[in-house]
Amino acid sequence: MLSGVFTASITGIDAELVTVETDICRGLPAMNTVGLPSTIIKEAKERIRSALIHSGFEFPMRRVVINLSPASERKEGSHFDLPMAVGILISCGIVSADDAVGTGFIGELSLAGTLVPVNGVLPLVIGLKEAGILRVVVPCENAAEAALVKDVVICPIKNIAELVACMNGEKKYTIYNDEPSIKKIAESEPDFSEVRGQETALRSVMLSGAAGHGLYMMGVPGAGKSMIAKRIPSVLPALTYEEVLEVTKIYSVAGYLSKEKGLVTKRPFRAPHHSITPAALLGGGRHPKPGEISLAHRGVLFLDELPEFKRNVIDLMRQPLETGQITVERSGIGVEFPCRFILVAAGNPCKCGYCGDEHVACRCTPGEVAMYKNRISGPFLDRIDLQIKIDRVHGEKLRKSPKTSSAQMAQRILAAREIQRHRYKNEDINLNSELEGRMTGKYCRMTAGAGKLLAEAYNQNFMSVRIHEKVIKIARTIADMEESDIIREMHIAEAMSFRAVDDFLNDK
Repeated sequence: MLSGVFTASITGIDAELVTVETDICRGLPAMNTVGLPSTIIKEAKERIRSALIHSGFEFPMRRVVINLSPASERKEGSHFDLPMAVGILISCGIVSADDAVGTGFIGELSLAGTLVPVNGVLPLVIGLKEAGILRVVVPCENAAEAALVKDVVICPIKNIAELVACMNGEKKYTIYNDEPSIKKIAESEPDFSEVRGQETALRSVMLSGAAGHGLYMMGVPGAGKSMIAKRIPSVLPALTYEEVLEVTKIYSVAGYLSKEKGLVTKRPFRAPHHSITPAALLGGGRHPKPGEISLAHRGVLFLDELPEFKRNVIDLMRQPLETGQITVERSGIGVEFPCRFILVAAGNPCKCGYCGDEHVACRCTPGEVAMYKNRISGPFLDRIDLQIKIDRVHGEKLRKSPKTSSAQMAQRILAAREIQRHRYKNEDINLNSELEGRMTGKYCRMTAGAGKLLAEAYNQNFMSVRIHEKVIKIARTIADMEESDIIREMHIAEAMSFRAVDDFLNDK
């Protein structure tokens, strides 16, 4: 008897429908799987045989052929165990084929016949929904993650015996009805009220959060660079439903989802060590997985001690920073991962860390300072919009500096984002940092005085075209923070002040 069961296969973070066709015919007892299955799928025959026998069912002593259609696409993942087992049960007449119509099956089998949770359930369910499959059977541990997809009936199952009883009408499916919560939990986050006397840094953080601008903070040890960076997620708006889906898909494929929650509800904050490899940063592996830049999607990627990173590694980020996505090539197959994040970096001005400090003498020679500066390539630094110098705050200034809470900053950031959301409602962008080409001229109108100031700076400072565009985008964000429709002279002046690191690095 020939049967067909639906599941899906993941490529990158997206999934496409796969039909598992099973045919049991005369011949020597054997089980063959075709349709470009991976080694994991080929090994499924032993898990399926043991699972069916331990669940009280006979494994057919005939020739079993399983085809994974479309046969032209490579299949990967242990979640094929369950649909293959269901196909065998239908072909043997143990369960009704009618119950499998319009149903997708996802799950790994243990030798005892229980369903084991798998990675990538969210993109798999999304792929099934897009193909018109509106009921999906999953392991109980994956139900919360799968339920994030709206308008799909999620049926958590513990083992093969329970599934057979449900498919034969002896027992009703349990429907997972818990509503996923995507509310931002701010109480557990560090607050900016603990940061005192760093008004320039707080201003740059608000501009960064308001429009997704990258931020580089250079300063002596103890100035508070890491402290500021770790608090940036506390001022960012909560993830939308669509963003929750995007981020959770990435973490699901990478295998980083929490077993308790099953979804990512807070904006990611990733802080890789400076010894990170290119594959770990960008993504890769034999079967490509997301790297740190994708795990930071819709959140913050913090590169602490930026000059200590290998130059060739951080230079690989130049294109992803511009495009918001990374393509990983393995075995002739290109896999795309999204990576639209806020880049926040911190570094010391020299090897000892005290070049330019008023209180501690620098121990580096001019040559050592120059070598340390050159560890960061100019093209990479050009791609970071906001660049500031941070000094340590002492004595009276520290005590008298006013407190600014994360809630206060978040309110202003949200207001600026609402302005941008309304402005770009007919465009394929959401934030000022994503402006490019014709859109910059269309949405960044400025007064004659502002245009003249920018032109003079461009001609006198020999700034690159990229920096020229970034100054305009920063000025647009500053104007939005002031609720101004047009960019004024003071907005351009302030925008240019956020290139302080350029002056230091270019100082010979």
